[in-house]
Amino acid sequence: MTLTVPTSYTREMLSAWLHTVAGPSVAGVLGWSAPSSYDEIINDALFALGGTAPDDVADIAALRAAARVALWQAVVEQTTTLYDVTMPDGVRVARNQIQEQALAALRTARRAAMEAGVTLAVGRAEWRQSSPFDARQAGDEL
Repeated sequence: MTLTVPTSYTREMLSAWLHTVAGPSVAGVLGWSAPSSYDEIINDALFALGGTAPDDVADIAALRAAARVALWQAVVEQTTTLYDVTMPDGVRVARNQIQEQALAALRTARRAAMEAGVTLAVGRAEWRQSSPFDARQAGDEL
């Protein structure tokens, strides 16, 4: 069997690839299945590239890069409510690690997208909770 590099994608093919990228653990926790769970993610990638359908996009590397960014952005958004739980018997479930992994994957995907020449028109900020009582060092910006 010879594996060939794709030269075009349909929505179904791109959805199946995204499902593979997400992996069984992330897709399973979020309850995602191909193809329906990835429709809006594909739309976000197409908006970033100015396309209307995956098979309209000639640059497959750019399509994959934009789709990967949209995927991990969606995972980050969907995992904001996951939290750690420690059961009375001492068993600890660290579900917030999924979001930490998704944030790392999103940063990697954004770098790869920029290297592929994809312009990400809409930026998003990462918010970190901090205390107003944290000590500030001389020279820190307010």
